[in-house]
Amino acid sequence: MTKIAQIRSRPKYEYYDVFFVFSFIVDSNRPDALEIISSRLKDDPDFPDFINSVITHSISSAYPETPKVWYQALESPNPTVVAVAGTLLSEVFTDPPERFQRLWATALVDRYGHSPTALEMATDPIFKAAHERNPAKAAQTRSMMLGLTEKEYLRRQLPTPAVVKQ
Repeated sequence: MTKIAQIRSRPKYEYYDVFFVFSFIVDSNRPDALEIISSRLKDDPDFPDFINSVITHSISSAYPETPKVWYQALESPNPTVVAVAGTLLSEVFTDPPERFQRLWATALVDRYGHSPTALEMATDPIFKAAHERNPAKAAQTRSMMLGLTEKEYLRRQLPTPAVVKQ
């Protein structure tokens, strides 16, 4: 029995016990937070709310590893995770703010190893979520992101400037 299951089975179970454990995992910004929550709390009645909180936290904190969480959520075998993540992420990525454009461009180049082709972009999980929400706006976003990923890929091809000590 997992520790979370033990907490749930206490005679005087209180919601805050599980919420405390959950908050600790999410607030730690662990790259495997979604995986832990998905595997350990999938049978919890509050599971959709937990996933909502994980995705919302990843959007609000937006650290460099955040896109991995987004892709994990959208490619999860758990339909609840996919549905919750798709709803939240489509709101952001239909017309992403500049900081999300940069994060996503970096993530796309990391994911594909180059600026994505039109087919790769059309089948990208984040883009698909945005496209389902607003196809017309997503087309503009796709064009913008293809340009940004090309710049990101080219930036990575440039040699790192040498530091001159004086």
